[in-house]
Amino acid sequence: MKSSGSVMMQGSSNDVTLPLRATITGWKLVGNHVKAEYVIEVEKLLEKKVSHKIQRRYAEFSSLSKTLEKFGISLGLPPKKVFGNLKEEFIDKRKAALQKFLDVICSHVLFYAGHAVTEFLRLYYPIELKEWTLLSVRSHPEWFVHQYRPYCGWRAEKQYFEVTSGKATFVLSSIRYGPDRCATMDQLNSALDFIRNINNPHLKECVSSWADNNGIVLVRPVSSCGTLRDRLYKSDWRGDFYAKYNVELSACSLQLTDVRFICRHVLEALLVLCALSIPFLDVHSGNVLVTDEGCELIDFDQVLAGQPNIHRPSMLKNAAVNSIEDMMVFSFGEFLFELLTGFFSLPMEALNDEIDLVPDQFRPLLKSIFLSENRKLPTLLEVASSDLFVDIPVARMNRREVRIPSHVKTTLDALCSQILERFQTDRNKLNIMRKEQKMQKFIFSESERQRRKQIIKKEQMSQSKGNKVGETQGASLIDSATTSPVTEQVSNSEMVQ
Repeated sequence: MKSSGSVMMQGSSNDVTLPLRATITGWKLVGNHVKAEYVIEVEKLLEKKVSHKIQRRYAEFSSLSKTLEKFGISLGLPPKKVFGNLKEEFIDKRKAALQKFLDVICSHVLFYAGHAVTEFLRLYYPIELKEWTLLSVRSHPEWFVHQYRPYCGWRAEKQYFEVTSGKATFVLSSIRYGPDRCATMDQLNSALDFIRNINNPHLKECVSSWADNNGIVLVRPVSSCGTLRDRLYKSDWRGDFYAKYNVELSACSLQLTDVRFICRHVLEALLVLCALSIPFLDVHSGNVLVTDEGCELIDFDQVLAGQPNIHRPSMLKNAAVNSIEDMMVFSFGEFLFELLTGFFSLPMEALNDEIDLVPDQFRPLLKSIFLSENRKLPTLLEVASSDLFVDIPVARMNRREVRIPSHVKTTLDALCSQILERFQTDRNKLNIMRKEQKMQKFIFSESERQRRKQIIKKEQMSQSKGNKVGETQGASLIDSATTSPVTEQVSNSEMVQ
């Protein structure tokens, strides 16, 4: 019998970034209590057979709203009402308002893939992440768990801990396997060993990492100033994600020279990862460190877990994204837009208007990525060689080449193929869904309803005229039959002869 480390294991089928729909289908009074519970159907739009129902009271909606409002975004939760809150008319009005609230929290991955919404909608995971991580760390006695930091990140399926080794403090993160995981535990550990020893000046490798049956665990040093996003918001990395990155806070603005400097170093890191077939796509300011020597990418090791990236919902809407390098370029474009505007992501519904917000010199590059006329994105090398970044110095690796063991190369290539194949499948599903929605919108539009009314009216008028003509012809036939019986008898006698 093969050991668990050598058995090929597929990742979880649950993609937390897939678009969700939560629909209030009804409500009911709970026993003798003066409370109403709303019945909610939760479904993943690209997986029509995946749905479940939950029941929630207004107090639970309110608790969720208080958690998410730390982000500084109005969610439109209807106000509390003490008296008359069980009248059917009031409950129906509140039901409509709560539906709008659900539509808002299901509109962006930062909400619906987070801890609070995941718990509210009961998007449960097959393993208890905290318990699994603590058990996994016990197998590595060199690390001592100091503090649990459950809410400092946006992913519900990723956990953070402060750990110590001697007098030094480190950040330990654990992430469960996702839908793109396609390697054995032994293969993943070999790939992690390789990644830890790349030694590139723009990549901050982990000091320790391992894979077990449930996911991947990474340990890296604590940066005194946190990530680039922590610097911009002047926040402590240990804080609650929504509170420390509140969009209403006055974040530090970067000089355009600083933006070019940071982006060029990130591009250098992406070029190395792309050359090594490491499909790191979570490029954002929360995964960038700024040091005295330059900028470094972190957490690129977690790609081996097969979890989808934060930009995937937007990527699915872009027909020009057709390769892993395209995805990396797209993610870099989102990162550049974040540095220039402070927005966590670029709204896909109004691209021209949003790109017009950035300084003139950056618009051509962003348009070539997000508004490609020939459905072809620039390569990473073309972006790095553009006028924006060509004059920015970067640190080079001490060695001229990196040798990849054949079994590690096989693992990384399989991961890239899995990510791309599932991406193309989901994009096809999304295109079909959008066509169906467009058709339904057209069918139920006011202009189409009026057009069909006119067609029906014309058909009724035509049938009415036809009936009148038929009645007239029938009357003439009856008259002729009653007025000339002799002719009919003669005709019949001729037929007999």
